[in-house]
Amino acid sequence: MEMDEDNNGLHFAAFKGNDIIGVISLFAEGDDYQFRKFAVDHGVQKMGIGGQMLNYITDFAKTNGAKRLWCNARVSAMGFYLKAGFVQTGQLFSKNGFDYEILEKTITP
Repeated sequence: MEMDEDNNGLHFAAFKGNDIIGVISLFAEGDDYQFRKFAVDHGVQKMGIGGQMLNYITDFAKTNGAKRLWCNARVSAMGFYLKAGFVQTGQLFSKNGFDYEILEKTITP
């Protein structure tokens, strides 16, 4: 799914050979960074690829001056993000039949 605002983001992919097996997009507004469109191919989930991608963009954001990294997390994936050090904000919403919560992580230099 492509959106006009995608031109303002950075897009990362994980590869296995020549195949893309994971994607994530990162958007900065000052020192506030949001990631979106985070997906790992179903056939290679639970192999640590998502965690590696999340660590990579966290380090990237930190290197580029981020103070906060956040996302609209599907409630069904909450455990993954909490394990990675994100915290719940209590800001819940539903969109297109899915329940989300905004999760965030403070990044320190």
